[in-house]
Amino acid sequence: TFLPSASAPMQDAIAPDAAAIIRTAMERIGGEQWKKIKSFESIATVKSAMGDARIEFRFVAPDARQLVQSMPGGRGIIEMGSVGAIAWMGEPGRARAIDPKLAHEMSGGGDLQTMVHSLDTRFENFISLGKIAVNGRDAWKIAMTPKGSPASQAWSVLIDALNTTVLGIDIPAPPKDLAANAPEPSGQSIRFTDWQS
Repeated sequence: TFLPSASAPMQDAIAPDAAAIIRTAMERIGGEQWKKIKSFESIATVKSAMGDARIEFRFVAPDARQLVQSMPGGRGIIEMGSVGAIAWMGEPGRARAIDPKLAHEMSGGGDLQTMVHSLDTRFENFISLGKIAVNGRDAWKIAMTPKGSPASQAWSVLIDALNTTVLGIDIPAPPKDLAANAPEPSGQSIRFTDWQS
């Protein structure tokens, strides 16, 4: 994760400008410099009722992507990737060709780096919900709506009040599928613990 030298911390405010906090946070984790990065790797741990899983996402410009995910509880590993018009999915070493559009769409779910670095362009209607504690740190909690989505689908981003790094994102559950026996949707809580230069 790209992290430039520390910038001045945000000052406490009774009613902070949420959009300004987002802009400062984006600058803090790279800003325009981020666009110059030609390759990166993200590694995440997913915790769920079914067990822990690991997600590894790699990108190499201009269009090579690889997503490797272990299944919760150690039930196997799945790999998906695409390079140009070639795409694959399956167990490592036993993958099969798939539609490149599907691979690009599905692998995007593992790309936390790009999502976090584009909060200011992917979301709108930033509203400060005040401060909360996140892993012992004071953080601004800011509601934000994915562009084109109704206000009822607002996400939350947690930004360190001292150094303006992004500490987490809370994603609401999607609307329930009305089909019979449809599974109950659930939200996600993403936490970032290791921002590095």
